Amino acid sequence: MASLGPASSGEAVLREMLRAGVDLVRLNLSHGTHAEHRETIARVRRIAIEEAQHVPIVLDLMGPRYRLGLLSTENSGKRELAAGDVVRLGPAAAGADLPVEDPEFLAHVRVGERVLIDGGLVELLVEDRSGETLVARVLSGGTVSNRKGLNLPESQLPFQISEKDAADIAFAVEQEADLLAASYVGEAAHVEAIRTLVEANGADREFKVKTATGERTQAWHYPSRAECMVCHSRAANYVLGLCEVQMNKDHKYPNGRTDNQMRVLEHLELFGTTTPKAPAKPSDQREPKPHAFLPVAPAAMKKLVDPYDKTQPLDLRAKAYLHTNCATCHIEAGGGNAQMELGYVTAWE
Repeated sequence: MASLGPASSGEAVLREMLRAGVDLVRLNLSHGTHAEHRETIARVRRIAIEEAQHVPIVLDLMGPRYRLGLLSTENSGKRELAAGDVVRLGPAAAGADLPVEDPEFLAHVRVGERVLIDGGLVELLVEDRSGETLVARVLSGGTVSNRKGLNLPESQLPFQISEKDAADIAFAVEQEADLLAASYVGEAAHVEAIRTLVEANGADREFKVKTATGERTQAWHYPSRAECMVCHSRAANYVLGLCEVQMNKDHKYPNGRTDNQMRVLEHLELFGTTTPKAPAKPSDQREPKPHAFLPVAPAAMKKLVDPYDKTQPLDLRAKAYLHTNCATCHIEAGGGNAQMELGYVTAWE
């Protein structure tokens, strides 16, 4: 995986990187504008097609940012800290040696926890709390300066999705990013909160479905490309990738009804046009519109088992896991260690 920036997102360099083996690119949403990232995404996808490669795109959320405030105007806002020094972090108004922006987060830092400054170049250990400030001893010294970042690896900070991250999630869905990265999550509930925003920003599409009794509207919601990439890959131009075992499953539809996906697709006449497999009609009925029917009922077709169901044969559980979890990335066009086929063309037997 390569992180793209000003020096690596140009066409010539990007093409050389793909030819050298890069098969996954990351855009850091902490920097740049949506317009700039939109141009880079379009460039990556165009060059990947020209190079006959499948190159997923990862958009990395910025997450919450904690920073030092403005230090003394002396020495251009820089200060040298030596191991063993004792300093105070807190609001500038409280006389802190190292003032911080938005000091509310300090209430969640406990004695005995570390505070890292500037990516860990300077390390502090909190030894006491004095009013609104934290008293900390320098473990690893160095130079600190205005607005350097703070990291709190051991503190239980409240999880929140910032306005910027919410806007970036909407942008990622709009751009159909392959993966969304969030390095600041601490538990499953945090991931679910992000997924909720992903789904909320998904697109609703309406299709006109013609049936024997007339025409109706079918609503379809696309929460994100990640779920669809299990079966639909860019290498297949999104139109291939459906296979019997992956589609033969029950699905809960928006009206609250649960039905087999294969049966619903058959009912919607989405299997193409062939000679209809239908019983002879009485003479007073019109000829049905030709479309493809399932050769057998879904119950008689192969389907993926629950990979965690220990009553199922181990080989079927393994295949089900591969089809549903690994087929997203492991395709022949993936290159590198993903150059293996676990998608729609994989034989079941």
